Amino acid sequence: MSEILRLIEKHRANGLLLDANLLIMLLVGRTNKRKVPECNRTRTYSIGDYERLEDIVGSFRVVVTTPHVLTEV
Repeated sequence: MSEILRLIEKHRANGLLLDANLLIMLLVGRTNKRKVPECNRTRTYSIGDYERLEDIVGSFRVVVTTPHVLTEV
């Protein structure tokens, strides 16, 4: 885990790029985290996965995505 924390610290200012699946899980979870395991697109994730994603996202100053990722959402 220390390697992950080191990488987060190193890239914190640069931002975090989310792919379509994680972006959808983030949006569904922020709406209602109990829906994460129920939604068709996030069924493979648990509430715990969502909470870990929130912790990671919260560690970065900027969260970005791309137009290509947004077309998948």
